[in-house]
Amino acid sequence: MSQPILNDRGMTLPELLIGMSLMLLALTLVYMLFQLAQVNWLNDTQRISARDEAARVIDAIPRKLRGAQAISEGAPIIAAADKNDITFYTNVDTDTAPEKVRYYVQNKSLQLVVTQPSTTTEPWQYNNPGQTSIVARLLQNDMTNPLFIYLNASNAEVTGSPVGQSDLPNICSVKIRAIADDDTSTALGRIDIDTVIYLRNN
Repeated sequence: MSQPILNDRGMTLPELLIGMSLMLLALTLVYMLFQLAQVNWLNDTQRISARDEAARVIDAIPRKLRGAQAISEGAPIIAAADKNDITFYTNVDTDTAPEKVRYYVQNKSLQLVVTQPSTTTEPWQYNNPGQTSIVARLLQNDMTNPLFIYLNASNAEVTGSPVGQSDLPNICSVKIRAIADDDTSTALGRIDIDTVIYLRNN
């Protein structure tokens, strides 16, 4: 009986080079897909972070600003108004005395200062030190893209930086525009949210 002829020649050098090239190509494609997935994950994470920070701004300020009130007869509801800085009076706790509330942007963070009145009856005075806390971070608001825009009864902007004392009574509504971004080198994660709050008694 004849024996089968075994081919123990192995792979030739060209075949080996072709196989190695195909393996290298496959590894390169896998690496590129991994890198793309990593970049997309990072962009999504940064966008979620920016969205959460902007949402904190849009949630926090209107809740207090809707209850803004004048603390004396003839006084404006908004005590001080600038592009990234606002001060007003509202009752933030369970007592009957209004607190002095200030929101302002500093170092890309929204700061909140709440000052309790130093008197127990009108006229209200605010000589106590305020309590400061950080409401949100990652803000990109500046003088070109302000956090606050003040509007009069005709929806025209009340200009001035800061708004003059004589113009404060003309403010009937406040547009709040929160711009947040965790990576300013790209616009992919930039979040821009706005809302308008109408002051009561206006």
